[in-house]
Formats: sequence, C-alpha cells, structure tokens
Amino acid sequence: MGTRLYYEHFAKYNFPNIKIRVWQDNIRPWFVDFYIGDENGKINKYIKQNVIPRIMNIREADIKFHFKPYDAILSDSVPSEPNLPDNIKTLALNPDTTVKGLYCKFKAAFPSLGDFKIYAPLFPDVIGIETKNKLSKSELTKVERLGKELISVTSELKVFNSSAAKK
Repeated sequence: MGTRLYYEHFAKYNFPNIKIRVWQDNIRPWFVDFYIGDENGKINKYIKQNVIPRIMNIREADIKFHFKPYDAILSDSVPSEPNLPDNIKTLALNPDTTVKGLYCKFKAAFPSLGDFKIYAPLFPDVIGIETKNKLSKSELTKVERLGKELISVTSELKVFNSSAAKK
C-alpha cells in the first residue's frame, strides 16, 4: 500500500500544473482525501477527465479515494504540510509497506529504536513497533509522527517500549 507522500508525489510528478495535497480522513481512516485543483483551487474538466482517473488506477483495492477541491483544505482544517527530514521523504516514496519493507525503512530512519519488533497489525489498521531500547515519551512521539509517513496512508502507528526495555 502506498504512503501519503507516494501518492502525493505520483500526482505532482505526472500533473505538475495542478495543486495537490493528500491527507487521511480522520473520521473515516480507510478514506484518503485528495485535495486537488487548478490554479484557482477548483476541480475542473481536465482534472475530472485526466487526473482523477489516472490516480484511481494506482489505488489499492481496500482504500477509498475521495477527491475534494484544493481550496477545501482550510474549511476541512487540514494541518499545514509537515516539515519532514530528507531521509523520511526519500524512504516514504518507497511504497513497500510489507513487514520486511517497514522493518528496513524504520531501521534506516530511526537508529534510536535499536532492536525492535513490528506487529502488523497490532490492532485493526494499527501497526505497532516495540523497541527494546528505553525511549522517552518525546522520542516515541517523534518516531510515531515521522514514522506515519513510512506506512500505508490508511494505517495508524503506535510505537512503544518493551517491558524489558533497556537504555
């Protein structure tokens, strides 16, 4: 399954003259909202006939894409574009969200995790990462925030210390 940045990059690369922002729907997490528009933030005929069908062709079977005018970002209270480190951006463009793929991405992105185990799923639509290192609450939160960019756009991420964690 693709990451948020994977879908966003695909659209921007193939249609450089449109505005695009991809975000997970907070109420319906199996939906991916594509805020898309022309220079005025509106969905025009070109976008309906060319852009949307092309994006729909890369959609996984169990994900629903919802297309909204780009100018709806404000009224939908979509947070501003996250400021991501370059290594996270690069890793997020790899759409491999298999357990092995995630392990490789998280190992490269977060050396502070040390030895860790992936639970996929930990709960429905939640990927869990258990680290044997004793990370602080702020370190765990940072890994969750940045790590969300490395997993499927419709999944959540929970990172936690092992009960046998050591520092």
